[in-house]
Amino acid sequence: MKRFWVILGVVVAGLVLLFVFNKPAEQSKDTFTGDAKTIQEDDHVIKAPKEKVVLIEYADFQCPSCASVFPILEELKVKYKENVSFVFRHLPLIQIHPNAFAAARAAEAASNQGKFWEMQQYLFQEAGKQGTNTFTQTRLKAMAETLGLDTGDFNKCLGNQEHAKTVQSNMRDGQQLAAVSYTHLRAHETPEH
Repeated sequence: MKRFWVILGVVVAGLVLLFVFNKPAEQSKDTFTGDAKTIQEDDHVIKAPKEKVVLIEYADFQCPSCASVFPILEELKVKYKENVSFVFRHLPLIQIHPNAFAAARAAEAASNQGKFWEMQQYLFQEAGKQGTNTFTQTRLKAMAETLGLDTGDFNKCLGNQEHAKTVQSNMRDGQQLAAVSYTHLRAHETPEH
C-alpha cells in the first residue's frame, strides 16, 4: 500500500511540477511562448548554491493533490538543497476551488513581510481542514496572526490588486504551459488500430 502512495505521489508531482535545466532547449513555434523556463523577478525562489536543476511548481493551495505532494517537495528541498533551486508559482483552479485565489493572495501578502514560505507551509497543512471554509478572509487573517505577521499590514495587502495581478500572471503562464504540454502529448499519441 505504501508503494501505491509513493507511485501516486510521483505521478501527481510529475503533473504539477516542471523540471527546467540550466540551459533551456530552443523553442519551436508550437511551444510555450512565455518565459516559464526562466526564474522571474516575482517568483518565490529557494536558490541552490550549486544550481544544476530548477524545479518549478505550479500549485493550488486548495488542491488535495498539491497538498499531498507538499511533504515530498519539502523532503526534496532538504535532500537536494545544494543542487536544486525550487520555484513556486500560483495556479489556483478557481472553477473547482473557489477560495484558492484568496489563499494565493494571502501567501503574497505574507511575502511582503518575508514569510511566504511559512505561509505556504501553513496553507498546505490547513488545506481542507475546515471544508470550504478553510480559506475564508477570517481564517486567512487568523493564519497571519498565528504566523506572527503584522495583521494590519497583512489585511491591507490581502486586498492589494498587485498581488491579484501576480497570481493572475502565474495562472496565465501555467495555463498556457499546460495547453502546450497537452498539445504535445496529443501530437505524439499513436492512433489505435
